[in-house]
Amino acid sequence: MRSTFGGLETASRSLAAQQAAMDLAAHNLANVNTPGYTRQSVRLTPMAGAGLVTGAAGRPADSIGGGVDVTGIVRIREAFLDRQARDTAATGSSWKSRRDTLSRVETIFGEPSDNGLAAQLQEFWNAWGEVAAHPSLASARSALRGTAGTMASTFRRIAAGLSENRAALDNSFRALASEVNNAVSRISDLNRKIMTSTVSNLPAGDLEDARDLLADRLSALTGARVTTESDGSMRVFIGGTELVGSYTFQTINITDDAANGNLAKATWANGGQDVTGLGGEMAALLTLRDGDLPSLGTEIDALVASVVAQTNAPHQAGFGLDGVSGRDFFDPVGTTAATIDLSDAVKADSSVIAASVSGEVGDGANASAIAALGSQEITAGSKPGDYYAGVLSELGTSVAEATNETDTFDALGRQIENQRATVSGVSPDEEMIDLMRYQRAYQAAARVLTTLDEALDTLINRLGAVGR
Repeated sequence: MRSTFGGLETASRSLAAQQAAMDLAAHNLANVNTPGYTRQSVRLTPMAGAGLVTGAAGRPADSIGGGVDVTGIVRIREAFLDRQARDTAATGSSWKSRRDTLSRVETIFGEPSDNGLAAQLQEFWNAWGEVAAHPSLASARSALRGTAGTMASTFRRIAAGLSENRAALDNSFRALASEVNNAVSRISDLNRKIMTSTVSNLPAGDLEDARDLLADRLSALTGARVTTESDGSMRVFIGGTELVGSYTFQTINITDDAANGNLAKATWANGGQDVTGLGGEMAALLTLRDGDLPSLGTEIDALVASVVAQTNAPHQAGFGLDGVSGRDFFDPVGTTAATIDLSDAVKADSSVIAASVSGEVGDGANASAIAALGSQEITAGSKPGDYYAGVLSELGTSVAEATNETDTFDALGRQIENQRATVSGVSPDEEMIDLMRYQRAYQAAARVLTTLDEALDTLINRLGAVGR
């Protein structure tokens, strides 16, 4: 038999449920501009009611519901969009790092420019031509020495710039590894709190938002893949290695790699194996640090080595104004961009420049032969100027590719984020509508409570009171 006071309990539950829904709508509105916040919704479930005899004895009892109950608070989230956003962020971050780094490297060369290395190479060969035309003229020899010194200085500046960029990439890699370790530790801590809340049937939406925000950042940095388990925990993988489990996590150790110039080497804290399968920004930093920049440096070194060797060989065979031969124009030890320099003899006295083949003062044949090297294929089958132009063209192509890919993934990322916002974001208009809807439901429940109170007042205080 249904209690006379059952309606009061039904109305009371409705008041509590609608109040909870209004509170949650207010919470959503308060976080409309909070980064990473996911819109939450109250799960309202009808309650089963008690049996009610509606007819004669032996007639089956019908059931009237017991009202409404709040059975949970859910986050409005789409796992597919999360996965898409994280994959896109990882690839986009990788291309952005390439674009930014290679663009900085381009500025080292400063081309095209009237004072760039391309112009200095041409001036170097032209200066030999001037010495060939005026072999006994001191000013021509001094001009050649100055031009060669400037060119060597530019090569060293380029080498220093590449080295500085490698060091900067290494520092960035170390800093990102530290950020990854911090994010991993925080995700593991949030896992424990969320699992505790799940077991206790308590809401954990705000904790899950904080964890998802960390997972987004972790994916952009490392290309990590993320899965969520039925117990509420999050598992994070890099390659085939589990970075975060339900109850465990491991960090990345950074050590100095003696085999790679004491640059950073990443290993797993558990076991010491090399970290493999990295993606995102950290993978791009390693590719640039250990691939692109050393390769570019090797190409410039090849140009230096050819210029030094091809100039020194005829110079050793020629004669200076003092009639002496066998001297180098460039320091033979300096065959890289970082070490190229004039020989001590040429630095000390420009008259030792071997312009002559015969040893005669007016003979400029040797200088003419060296000047002709600028139009000969002495560097990897190409003319020095053409070889250098090819290196710059390759670099420019890489920058253009990285720029285009960055723009593409930026646009794709914005599109996916807009889709995520449509699903998970807070719309003030929708929340205000919900707030009004729940407010009206609350008022209706209050009205039911008032009506039942009046009915009970009649039953308790007025029934049988006629004639008193």
